[in-house]
Amino acid sequence: MRTRYEKGSKLKGQKYAVGERVKIADEMPSWMSHFRAGEEVDVLYSYGQSCGGDSADSYGVEFDDGSSCAWYDESQLTPVKKGIVQRIRDMF
Repeated sequence: MRTRYEKGSKLKGQKYAVGERVKIADEMPSWMSHFRAGEEVDVLYSYGQSCGGDSADSYGVEFDDGSSCAWYDESQLTPVKKGIVQRIRDMF
């Protein structure tokens, strides 16, 4: 995963850390119809990390194909539970 932020870093009040695996909601509001939905992605940064300030409730994400997109609201993301194999891989 490419990122300019340290994996695991997050601002005070930020729900998801950089590098955390999350699932995007299956449906987007009409004003976000051009956003991809229903996919598992990695968190790249929060709004506050990217633009400064303390806003930590919207995120830039990276898709498995290497593309990225911002700004998904925290309410549109759900943490993905890792299996034992992925937890072991994360250790190295």
